[in-house]
Amino acid sequence: MLVRLVFAIKKKDTQSYLEQEFSLSDVRVESYGQTKNAWQKVVQSCGDVIVVSKSLIPPPVESGIAMLNNLPENPTTVILTSADSPEEQAQLFAAGADVVLYAGTSKKNLFEAIAATVESRRQ
Repeated sequence: MLVRLVFAIKKKDTQSYLEQEFSLSDVRVESYGQTKNAWQKVVQSCGDVIVVSKSLIPPPVESGIAMLNNLPENPTTVILTSADSPEEQAQLFAAGADVVLYAGTSKKNLFEAIAATVESRRQ
């Protein structure tokens, strides 16, 4: 099964690294983090796994996550947060995020975590 992976990541170098790593696999990658109207493009993307920086989700964040969860594709949502805070992670999970990752972790660890999420979605 071909998985559609959508990135909307605020940090350009992180997004570029992940794009490159996933381009070597059987995953179709779309990236919108550095584009105008990134949020609207994510919502219209038909992605199976959506990786988005929390800062790119319009407030209130809870409504944005609910919007993603209500898309017809029922995507797996991965939220990257700049705060390494258990409270914030709990709030994002409570809002409906499937996965919450600290954006400050190494790019390799982000790739491995997202790759595991993609594989889980594939199953």
